[in-house]
Amino acid sequence: MFRPTLLIILLMAMWASARAAQGPAELDGTVLLSPARPGPQHAGEGDTAPMSKAVVRVLLTNGNEVTRATTDDHGHFTVSVTPGDYDIVVDFHGAAFPRCQATHVVVQAGQRGEVQVMCDSGMR
Repeated sequence: MFRPTLLIILLMAMWASARAAQGPAELDGTVLLSPARPGPQHAGEGDTAPMSKAVVRVLLTNGNEVTRATTDDHGHFTVSVTPGDYDIVVDFHGAAFPRCQATHVVVQAGQRGEVQVMCDSGMR
């Protein structure tokens, strides 16, 4: 007779094995800040700037952190993940600004996921 604990362990091992069999995938992202400067925007001027040195957290949809990265000087980051659904969160340690919306992304097996996170600088 199986014990419930043994059954749960077997099911978890099977689930982990199935996820590992999907293989790693890459997730590329960019974190942008807007507006990039105070005051009125003029025609032809961009209103976004890359956010360098931002801490990007990659979370499962249940909130558990999978990995994290820091953006480069161009606001870009790349992480390796298994295929699945993720929420991308930029962490500013509780600061009011900049404020970034969590962004949902689905990474498919054998494909490179891409995400762009927009952050409000608080400038007006």
